[in-house]
Amino acid sequence: MRIGIDLGGTKIEGIAIDSSGAQLTRQRIATPSGYTDTLETIRDLVSRIEQDIAHVGTIGIGHPGSVSPTTGLMRNANSTWLNNRPFMTDLEACLSRPVRTANDADRFALSEAID
Repeated sequence: MRIGIDLGGTKIEGIAIDSSGAQLTRQRIATPSGYTDTLETIRDLVSRIEQDIAHVGTIGIGHPGSVSPTTGLMRNANSTWLNNRPFMTDLEACLSRPVRTANDADRFALSEAID
């Protein structure tokens, strides 16, 4: 089971899909305006999704901005509280598992190319 999270400026949306790509559940919540609150909101959203489907999944997240390959810190995010923070590292610690992340615009382009 896979969980996809879209971290946007006004909402955070999560979806769980099975191995065939069928949607199992979808949930949406308002995006808070602080770093720690954002991490906790994502953690809580993932927990709610996993409780809803009674299964633990792998997690991928699309986010604004990009992670610097040199420092590992977020940069150029319009959600400015993410900038200069180790978002991926903190998110993995918060969720107690590996997380795959990518810029949301890059993920949108990939989806357009393959769907």
